[in-house]
Amino acid sequence: MRRSATFLALLLLTSAPLVLFADSQALTADDAWIREAPPGTDTTAAYMALENAGDEDVTLVHVGSPDFGRVEIHQTVTEDGRTRMEKLDGLEIPAESSVELAPGGKHLMLLEAREQPQAGQMLTLVLEFDDGSLLDLMMPVRQETGRDDHDHHHEDHEGDA
Repeated sequence: MRRSATFLALLLLTSAPLVLFADSQALTADDAWIREAPPGTDTTAAYMALENAGDEDVTLVHVGSPDFGRVEIHQTVTEDGRTRMEKLDGLEIPAESSVELAPGGKHLMLLEAREQPQAGQMLTLVLEFDDGSLLDLMMPVRQETGRDDHDHHHEDHEGDA
């Protein structure tokens, strides 16, 4: 019985993000995860559903992490048959609604990894919103099992320095 409870606790911790600190109960992140980085790269992406149960719209304005040199908010755009990523200044989450960050769409681009992200690790992201609230997440790194249109090549990132 004790072994089953320990296994269940471990399974829950590795399959769902752990919210360490949230200034506002209105903002939550569901099904948050980080893609395992391909060998030899220091760039990957994070995905989740951001839910705003509050009465007012909020905008994600900054994301930080002790595990990455910088984090940018991106969206995948297809024009004239060419797919590229575009850096966003913020991401609005309407009141009583949610916004999906998913492969091939809006996502958080994780750049300059301090260590190669590998499946099974838990990494930290801190989301900051325009109302001053913070959402501190511990997110599992997972292997991507399906193919999607998300490309991690730096030359396709518009607005990168």
